[in-house]
Amino acid sequence: MLAVAAVFALAWPLSGPVRLPPPSVWSALLATGVVASAGGFWAQTFVQQRMPVARLALINNMEPVFAALCGYGLAGDRLAPPQLLGGLLILSAVIAGAVAPTLAWGRGRMGREGVPPRSPRAVTCPDPSLSTLRRCRSGPSRRRAHCR
Repeated sequence: MLAVAAVFALAWPLSGPVRLPPPSVWSALLATGVVASAGGFWAQTFVQQRMPVARLALINNMEPVFAALCGYGLAGDRLAPPQLLGGLLILSAVIAGAVAPTLAWGRGRMGREGVPPRSPRAVTCPDPSLSTLRRCRSGPSRRRAHCR
C-alpha cells in the first residue's frame, strides 16, 4: 500500500495543480483512515493470534464471498454467472475443508485440527505446577487432570 501511495503522490502533480481537500472532507478522511483501516487491521491481527490456524484459513478464504455479499447488499452490485460460479466454488471448498478433517477424525485416521493423533501411551503435556513440559502417561487408569 505504501508503494502505491508513493506512486500516486509522485504522479499527482503531473495531473494538474495540487490542492488539499476541503475542510469538510478531513473528518471523513480521518475516520476512514484511522477507524476503518487501522482499527480493522488491528482487530484482525488481534484475533488471528488467538485462533486455530485451520479455522483462520477457512475464514480468510471466505473474504471474496463476504466482499461480494457486501457489494450486493450495500452498493447494488450484480454478479455475472462466472462470478456466481466462483463464489459457489469457494463456498464448496470451505465446506469441504471444514468437514473433511471431522470425517477423517471420526474414522480414527486424523486427530484434532487435521493432525495425526499421538501415541495413546505417552503424551507431552504442560504441568501447571512446574511450568514446564513433561511426559506423562495417559490411559483409562492413569489419566491426570493436567494431561489433556
